[in-house]
Amino acid sequence: MATPRTLHFSTDFCISCGTVTVDIQAKKALLIFDRLKGEYLLPKGRRNIGETLEAAAVRETFEETGIRCRLLPHSFPTLATQPADAEADAGKGGEDLSKDGNERLTTEPIAVQQRASRGVWKIIFWFVAEADSTVDKIDGTQEEWEQYDTLWVDVKDARQIMSREDDREILGEVVESVFGL
Repeated sequence: MATPRTLHFSTDFCISCGTVTVDIQAKKALLIFDRLKGEYLLPKGRRNIGETLEAAAVRETFEETGIRCRLLPHSFPTLATQPADAEADAGKGGEDLSKDGNERLTTEPIAVQQRASRGVWKIIFWFVAEADSTVDKIDGTQEEWEQYDTLWVDVKDARQIMSREDDREILGEVVESVFGL
């Protein structure tokens, strides 16, 4: 069986990045409600030229929600190559190890999603982030055409209200991993 392959030149695709942002203490997830489409979504958007994937995810989350977040180190399995010094760092008690010292924590993307949107192939990298749900959002961060409401939703309820199946699945994986629910 042949391996499926596709080729897309830069005029045919865009790279987007988003987050599943959680408040660990309050057990809440950050969502947006698109008032124009009537959809509950995870925050995401296009990466700027020269911007890292991680920076794009954090920036887009802030722009769409008015909430500042930071990437949350996690233990999701990854096929990414471990750095050469990973074995040397293991056991030193560094920030990149889990509390029990056995799993290496990372801020690598937890998922990549592909879909066609208005004739353009979208490749979306998803990250886990954290923020404080008690901090007021900053107004005026959205693009003129964006009409999003920012919502903090209990993680037990958030998955059920998501409008897109992929968003439900990504959110569900994060809720299970971070909260064990």
